[in-house]
Amino acid sequence: MVKSLGVDAGDKIPLILTPYAIENSGNIRLDNGATLTVMLDQAEFKHSRQISDPTSQTLGLDEGDSKFGASDSDTVEIKLTFDGIAAAPPRPGQSDDDVAVQIRKLKDVVYKCDGVEHEPSHVRLLWRSLMLFGRLKWMTIDYSLFKPSGDPLRAVIDLRFSGFLSNDEAAIHNTDDVRR
Repeated sequence: MVKSLGVDAGDKIPLILTPYAIENSGNIRLDNGATLTVMLDQAEFKHSRQISDPTSQTLGLDEGDSKFGASDSDTVEIKLTFDGIAAAPPRPGQSDDDVAVQIRKLKDVVYKCDGVEHEPSHVRLLWRSLMLFGRLKWMTIDYSLFKPSGDPLRAVIDLRFSGFLSNDEAAIHNTDDVRR
């Protein structure tokens, strides 16, 4: 689910990733102690939504009958750069930890399995006017510079998150859509 926050586009705002749990009541409980704040490469942000249609095609015809199937969840793709070169002080929201530590912190938020549910964390992404409650779909890490010891000095991380609604939220959301 994506909500608008009404933030001025001129502000420099970091991406805030916060794991959360869904309680039995359907309420969301943020784990603010595990929040990760990173700077987002603003040139590499994608937000998409897709409508699936169960097209039925008749044999011998070029085109089928397109019908509405469902609205798929929102998808957000972001690119993060972790740079361990100490040529300049870190920007606001950027960690001065080495690259391996930054990647471990990221994985702890987006990929660490919950001990009770035995599944990866749900994550709230908060950046500018975007608030997405979802889960990591995939992560690719491209290392491009190394210390003589082999430790990474620079990594570009591509992440894709898929929006998520609890069953209770989906029922409310679908009811709201019907009322409009």
